[in-house]
Order: sequence, then structure tokens, then C-alpha cells
Amino acid sequence: MTGQASGGPLLYFEILWVVLSTFNYGFGISELNPLQGVLSCPPRTTDARLPACLDLTSSQFGYVTAAFTLGGFLASLVLSPLRTTLLPSLFGRAKQALVLAAALAVIGGATQAASTSWSILALGRFFMGLGSGMAIVIVPSYLNDISPPALRGSIGVLNQLSIVTGILSAQGLGVSPLGENPSSSAENSSSSSSGPWRAVPLISASVALLQILLAPLALDSPSDVDEQSAVRIRSRLWAVHVARGRAAAGEGEGEEEEQAALLAQEPDADTSSVSTHAEEPSQPVTMLTLVRLLVAPSTVSAVPASKKAPLRKGVALIAFTQLAQQLSGVNAVLYYSTGILSDVFHSPSSPTTEAGSDSALAKKIALGITLVNALMTFPPIYLIRESRLGRKKLLLLSSGLMSLSSLLLCLGITRHGSLLSAASLVVFVAAFSAGLGPIPFLILPELVASPTAADAPTRAAAASFGIALNWLANVALASLFLPLRQLATRFDGQTGGSVFLLFTLINAATAWGVSSFYAYHGAEQDDDDNDVGRHSRPD
Repeated sequence: MTGQASGGPLLYFEILWVVLSTFNYGFGISELNPLQGVLSCPPRTTDARLPACLDLTSSQFGYVTAAFTLGGFLASLVLSPLRTTLLPSLFGRAKQALVLAAALAVIGGATQAASTSWSILALGRFFMGLGSGMAIVIVPSYLNDISPPALRGSIGVLNQLSIVTGILSAQGLGVSPLGENPSSSAENSSSSSSGPWRAVPLISASVALLQILLAPLALDSPSDVDEQSAVRIRSRLWAVHVARGRAAAGEGEGEEEEQAALLAQEPDADTSSVSTHAEEPSQPVTMLTLVRLLVAPSTVSAVPASKKAPLRKGVALIAFTQLAQQLSGVNAVLYYSTGILSDVFHSPSSPTTEAGSDSALAKKIALGITLVNALMTFPPIYLIRESRLGRKKLLLLSSGLMSLSSLLLCLGITRHGSLLSAASLVVFVAAFSAGLGPIPFLILPELVASPTAADAPTRAAAASFGIALNWLANVALASLFLPLRQLATRFDGQTGGSVFLLFTLINAATAWGVSSFYAYHGAEQDDDDNDVGRHSRPD
């Protein structure tokens, strides 16, 4: 008898249900980018209950953008204690937490759609950020828990694919009639119009509502239930079949062997192994513990001495890769690509009458950039296996290309080279999608998943710590990019393109750090399609 694991329809549904959360995270990243012109137009006297425009200044638009990332940062910061000590009945199970995250996304989307000022719009963005912050902590580990070992790497990349699909959807809606400036459209200038842009956040809220409605059909993460329930969940998700033809008297033994085969397929320290709950340390490991472990390991008593060094290295790599992802500059491009390209195409020598067409062209190129972002997420699904390129080589290729393309982008903007600027932006985003986008999330549970740090509370704290740093860097970048770009105009002929030299240096440092300190030591179970058979037990 051989227990064979292959993804069945229920696994595909479960994956889709889980990644709806990160779809909304991606949607939130980009939804305001193509709407900046609509939100910034001056208010008009109308008969509508809601104004068609909010007359946002550049500073207010920056605050609204940062509100999303601030909400995400706070959620990731408090999620670990909420799940482990404060409110485990509400947040303890991953499925419950994702439903609550979806509820926050519904509230956030509805608040944005009904906003009458920048402060209310920012409040809606904050709620949406709270939901996204919870989702981005939970989804990578959730996908890891439900994935068959042979598919774990490829399924892990789907987290990033859902994010970039959300980004692409938001960008596409912004280029559609929903993103048209009311002042430039006779139809939308109707005195009864509240602004078609309000439908964009409602679409995000609808996706979150759909996730809530489908929640009764989804299964719990195997790491949230007892061992026997975890085996049953995996057998349903993985479509494990036991060879037919057993004698009736042998059915009970066959079921035990099938169960043993399922447990044998788990990596040595898989996050979904519930047996680790029996080995939880007497002193809980929190995010504060991990920070102290990084800066003053001798003061940490919650972690046994034999486990400190490997755990410290894993947490340091989590911090490094999560910060590298956000400080690479990709979100500066995704947040502000339309404005950047509008400035590039509308150079000082361009006639003023062409500004509108330049802006429209910039929107279309920005949409093309997000399409590239989505398409380039597919190659890592195949290349992530260590027998092909693997995690480290993809990270090196990604950060190296991003460093080079940001340098070329700087040259293109400062010299008013529109084609060079557009091409550099495309390469910049494509390189991110092929490595620095998906892999930091994929390796997050792996970096603390060795037997030296196998308890679930430690992994939860490490995940929250890494994602909190990710959001903190996101907040800083969203808040500081425009002021830094404005500062750069003093030195580069009023173009602001020299700000991208910063990302050239950061991505070069990332490539050096990955080359020097990161190595994949996980089980090679995702490197061979026949791994499941190897771990199965024959009759």
C-alpha cells in the first residue's frame, strides 16, 4: 500500500480562499495610485450627497497612502500576542483571524467609498491596512501548512501571485472609466454624480465579503487542531488514496498506515506539526524576546542556550529579507508610478496642451508595469526548486537586476529619456516579482522551522516580527519617498530622478547580504515530484 498525495479540488478551493486575503492586500497597495488625479481635483457644487472630488493636496495624498501601511504595521505588531495570550479565542486559529481580517477590509472599503474628506478616506485606508496586516502574517504559514511537501515551494509563491493580481486589478480599474477625472468628462460632470471612483474600494470590500461568505466551506489550518484532526484535514486536502484491494479484515491496519504515511510526509519541523504543542517552552517567546535575542542574546532566558545561535541567525535573516523587500523601492514605484511617468513624459519642453495626453499615456504604462509584475510571478513557481535555480539564486538575480535598473531609471529621469525610464521601470518591477517579491514570504516560516526552533509560538512571534518590520519599512517609504524626491530636485535639474540612486545602493547591499549569509537548509522535499512516494510506506 502506498499513500499518495496530490492536490484535489478541495485543496485548490482552500488555497483560493486563503489568498483572497492577500489579493486585498495587493489591491490596497495600488488602488489610489491611478486615482490620484481624481482625488486631487477641486470640489464642485453638485446635487450629489457625496463630493465627486476630495481636493487632496500632495501632502494629504501621502498621509492617506501611509494610513494603509500604518494600519498594516500595527496589526502585524499586535497579532502575535492576540493569537497566543490576549484573545486566543478570537485570533488563535488562522481561519478565524482571516475572517476577521476580511471583516476589517469590508469596513475599510465601505468607509473609503463614503468618504467626504481626506481624513475619512485615511480612516478607511487604515481599517483596510489592519486587515491586510493580519493577512500577510497568516497567509504564508497557512499555505505552508496545507501544502503537500512536493508542492510547498510552488504553492508558497501563490501568496505573491495573489498580491500582484490585486495590484493589477486596482491599477486596471483606475485606468477604466471608474478612474476618470470628473472635470474632464462631460458625463461625469453631471451635478448628480458622486464620482465613479467610489466603486473601486467597494470592489475590494465585495471580495472580502465573498471570503466571509465562503468561510464555512474552508478547513482549519492543520497546525490549529489536534494531531488526529490534522491528519484528517491533510488527507482531504491532499487527496491521499490508499491502494484498493485490501481485505476487509485489513481495513483498520490500512487506515493506520495511511495516517502514518501522512505524518511521515511532514518535514522535520513543519509548521503544521501539532506535536510541537506538547513541547512548548515554559516561558513564551514573544517579539520582544526576539528583539532582545538579536541585540543582547545573553539576557534571554526563554530560549535554551543550545537553541539561541540558530534561532538568532534565522530571526536576523527574517529581518534582513523583510526589510530588503520593502526598502528595494518597489512600492515607491507602485504607489507613485503614474505621477513619476507623467513627469517624465511631460518634460519642460513639452507643450502644456499635451499634459493630459501625457498623463493618460503614463497611466497606461503604469498598468503595463503592473501586468509585468503579475506575469513575472509565474516563473518562480517553476524555478523555486533547488534543483533548478532555487531560492538564493533567484534572490541574487532579483536584487542585482533591481540595483542596475534603478540606476538606469535615475539616468532616464534626469536626462528626460522617457523610453529608458519606462523600460527601466518595467525591468525593476519584473526583477522584484521574480525574487524579492515572493521569496521573503516563502522562506519566512522556513528560517525558524528547524528542530532548534520548532515550537509554534516561536514561529508565530518570528512571523509577526518579520512582517512588522516589513510594514514599518513600508510606512517609512510611503511617507518619505515624495519628500526625498522633492529634495533630490535641488540637485538634478528639478527632475527628482536621483532619488533612485538610493535604491541602487540598497539593492546592491541586499545582493551582497544574500550572497554572504543566506543558504537554504530545508528538506529537499519540494525538489522532486516523486518525493511523496519516497516518504510513503509500502505494504
